Amino acid sequence: MERISQLLLTFLLNACWQVALIAAVGVLSAWLLRDGPARYRHWLWVVTLIGCFCLPALSSLQLASDSPLKSQPPLPAVQPQISGSPALSLNVSAPPPRPPSVIPISRYWAAGLIALYGVFLCYRVLRLVNAWRQTRAMTRGAFPAEPGDEARRVIEACKAALGVRRVDLLCSSTLRVPITVNSRKPAIILPESLLQASPAEVLTAAFGHELVHVLRRDYAFNLLYELIYLPLSFHPALALVRRRIKQTRELRCDEVVADRLLDAGAYARSLVHLASSALPPCARAETLTVGITDADILEVRIMSLLSRSRSSLRRNPWLLAAACVLLALPCAAAAAFAMHFNVSPQPPGLIAEVPWAVAQETQEKRGVAVTRREARSPEERERKEREIKERAERDPQFRAELDAREQHERLEREARSKRQAELARLARITMDQAIQTAINQQGGKVLECTLVGEHWEAPDKLGKDGVIFYHVVVLSGDQASPTVTHYWVNAIDGNIIKTEKE
Repeated sequence: MERISQLLLTFLLNACWQVALIAAVGVLSAWLLRDGPARYRHWLWVVTLIGCFCLPALSSLQLASDSPLKSQPPLPAVQPQISGSPALSLNVSAPPPRPPSVIPISRYWAAGLIALYGVFLCYRVLRLVNAWRQTRAMTRGAFPAEPGDEARRVIEACKAALGVRRVDLLCSSTLRVPITVNSRKPAIILPESLLQASPAEVLTAAFGHELVHVLRRDYAFNLLYELIYLPLSFHPALALVRRRIKQTRELRCDEVVADRLLDAGAYARSLVHLASSALPPCARAETLTVGITDADILEVRIMSLLSRSRSSLRRNPWLLAAACVLLALPCAAAAAFAMHFNVSPQPPGLIAEVPWAVAQETQEKRGVAVTRREARSPEERERKEREIKERAERDPQFRAELDAREQHERLEREARSKRQAELARLARITMDQAIQTAINQQGGKVLECTLVGEHWEAPDKLGKDGVIFYHVVVLSGDQASPTVTHYWVNAIDGNIIKTEKE
């Protein structure tokens, strides 16, 4: 479960910046192609949508394929002697492959983000299912059309011009605009009023536009785009990409109709007529259909049709190449700089916020204080201190022993403080990094982490054969079979020197 949480967080949090970057570059690339054919801009936005989903997914797949337990064959073991302690066998292996940079995130934050995303995803899934049901209801409410002679002639002429034969023609008394449904057995549903009493020019525009949707298989592609959009539908930049796909799809259908069926001016007048027939506007149920009024950019479509005579569809091909390169480069950069997230059992940085020397000294003082409180009551401590003071006043030799003991403890504290300062100066990685390296091996809860130096020549000077490492103790497993694992992490390069399990 923790692994799934890491993959999901990596996908979502990378998507927050990667989708915004790719969408921004898509806007710039579309601006370069603003005077070109709509099909180029449409496929540009489709590629942008696919890239917005694939890049975060690739980051998660990369994290899933990284196995921190894989390492090279170990080298022969060395036996460094550690002063002041028994001999410790350190099996120094070749440095393991460097894992990608991992950003720790608290388990509570991770649970909250995943729960929030789960609620939102359920909401979006319910909306998609409701749109599917509305589409099925509209299809079931339609009936086979019976066009007149003039309408039949127009319909057959459109089929012949576009080369589409396999399509069902349905009619509906509730629809105000034509729509296209189904992918395996495509069907065009026309409003009953449009089929019965409309000019041939308007019927050609309406039926021809929907026939282009059938020719392009836009219904099936639209369903695919909705499924790609679903996991990241919370991102406003991806909503912009989805809207641009719908707009350029309608612009492309307008181009085909103007090229093969109607004059651009006549088709523009027909679009205005169809838009006016859909007024007054009504609350439209969300569906998965594609239709002539989907984009809701009537003015842009009219201006695009009327300016066709002044703009060439055969633009400089270098603009298309530049747009493709402009879109590809940020995608490669976004994939290279993807962030990986790790669910930590405790808030990140909790241990490293306090200097380890201060933490260790504080822990020792607290331990001594607790032991004394447990061993003696306040009255007993006062009595003991009074006896020691009285004895020191009577016995000069005892007083000298007390002074020597205090002097020895002071010297030990000074030497320990010098060693701590020297270790802090020599260490090249932080305690947080050492903890993260240990947790990446197996996961669990950190019980202890200390910085240790061995082979000292002087209290403040490490020998040439000195070793500096973090000793990290990690508790893993469940309550029935807990496992305590000791990791020795090199404080210079971050490699794991040795691992032991209790």
